[in-house]
Amino acid sequence: MLLDDPNQLIRWAAVDGLSHKNDKSIVPMLMEIINHDNSLWVREAAYHALQSLTGQHFEILQADQWNSWWEASKVNWPPQ
Repeated sequence: MLLDDPNQLIRWAAVDGLSHKNDKSIVPMLMEIINHDNSLWVREAAYHALQSLTGQHFEILQADQWNSWWEASKVNWPPQ
């Protein structure tokens, strides 16, 4: 999968492309990216995608806020 590509530009493009599809099912993958990707650039793209897909507006690069939200929301994700 492109989100696992060793090239950060490919991962960034994958995050950007997926976020424009408005597919809320990718939120768990985006949460993995913000917590584990070694590229700040890719993580920032994931934060922007999360904002767009979830309607949440936590500050960029504030993983703790996103992780708290995700813990409370993941059982019912994606919303119907």
